[in-house]
Amino acid sequence: RQQLSELLRECTELDVHATIYHLLQSHGWLDELAMFAEMRKDFTTVILHHVSRRDCGSAIRKLNGFGGGLELVCRFAPVLFGAEPNAFASLLLRPQLSTVDPLLVLPGVYSPHSSQTHRAEAMRYLEHALRHTPELHQSGGDLEIRASSFRTGGSLLLDNLASVGDETGHAMQQSGWASGTAILNAMVVLLATDCTQNAGGDTGPEDAEAALLRFLEAQEANPLLDPHFALRICRQKGLIKAMVLLYGLMQMHEEAVEVALKHEDIALAKRSACKPPDTEKRLRQKLWLRIVEHQAATSDVQKIIGLIRESQELTVRDVLPYLSDSMTIDAFKDEICECLDKYEGQIVTLRQEMDDHRRALSAFKEDLKKAEERCIVVAADQCCEICGADAMTERFYAFTCTHCCHEACLRALILPTLSEKCREHLFKLEEARLQHQAAAAGAAAKPGSPLAEVEDELDGILAEDCPFCGQLMIDTIMK
Repeated sequence: RQQLSELLRECTELDVHATIYHLLQSHGWLDELAMFAEMRKDFTTVILHHVSRRDCGSAIRKLNGFGGGLELVCRFAPVLFGAEPNAFASLLLRPQLSTVDPLLVLPGVYSPHSSQTHRAEAMRYLEHALRHTPELHQSGGDLEIRASSFRTGGSLLLDNLASVGDETGHAMQQSGWASGTAILNAMVVLLATDCTQNAGGDTGPEDAEAALLRFLEAQEANPLLDPHFALRICRQKGLIKAMVLLYGLMQMHEEAVEVALKHEDIALAKRSACKPPDTEKRLRQKLWLRIVEHQAATSDVQKIIGLIRESQELTVRDVLPYLSDSMTIDAFKDEICECLDKYEGQIVTLRQEMDDHRRALSAFKEDLKKAEERCIVVAADQCCEICGADAMTERFYAFTCTHCCHEACLRALILPTLSEKCREHLFKLEEARLQHQAAAAGAAAKPGSPLAEVEDELDGILAEDCPFCGQLMIDTIMK
């Protein structure tokens, strides 16, 4: 045997290893075959040798001694993890294997229907992958693997996942199971399974569900989290707190409150009712009223009063329609008095506002009356500010700033500044005024529009503002 070992050592560099493997195997020298393969650094043959002899512990130790071997780890993950979950998970946590794609290992370690130990070790590795793989916190496709690589072990993964339920299995094939979402989905399934299948374990169902809740809360901002898938799993497992939490993550607060009330968890319903932001006050009030409606069925007045005080969104007025006729309102005496005092304060405030508006209206009427009675004194020798001629010689406009302008001069100044539409309207008004003058002389029929209305519109266009100290002068300076 020693001579054989020396001979094999001399043949490591020769290209006759296939023949040597065949001879050693045919003569039953399997230990020497493994030794020869290890001398040649044929790690695949070494691992196959130990796996075929069901010595998975030695295979894992060999992998550890080889410094990992990424391809071998992924290839033998299902067998090695199934036999030695703790040792294989510890191997995956070694720094030398930090570059292993978690998706390539996932089909081998994902086993929700296996023992508690297998689930715990799988979660230990997946939690490590979540902490040390940056791509699992990004929304891009950085973690997407080659389709051929994933399909190599994908059948086992999809078979296991399909057993969770027909609806779930169908949804998985439609979502991102070839991306980082698979890691999160696998964690959700394992944690949810722990909540219902850990009887006799170190932790109780409450602790297991608390772990699931902590995981979902930690991944709330992770874009790779699939809350719809997680919700289906939690609904199948009957995990009420997780369902309510997921509804809240998806901004479905009404459904969250309904689920909590359906299972008589009032405290959980209250927490869900407080989740909408303060800007959605109407939604918060609606959620609290739904809780009040549920509690009103118990005819417990004290509980309803407690809800009013706790919500900070409801008043007695909001709650009264949900109370039955048989309930007495004596217990609401303090709340009703407080509400009436509040309404009295609002009435006083409204009365003060009405008095303020009334005084403002009176002041406005007084100012309007003064404006109607206002007059301007024009001197006999007042000149037109545009042409310099005597203003009294023809029709003119006098402004409150004491500027006076002939109508013809003002028209020549204003006309170029008017828009095309306003200019055409001015021409029509002047034509209507001429028709009125002709009708007064008996030379034409009286037009439809009254002369006073025509004059008012002309004044509104020509004398709307003083051309020397009004908007027209400001626009001219700006130009």
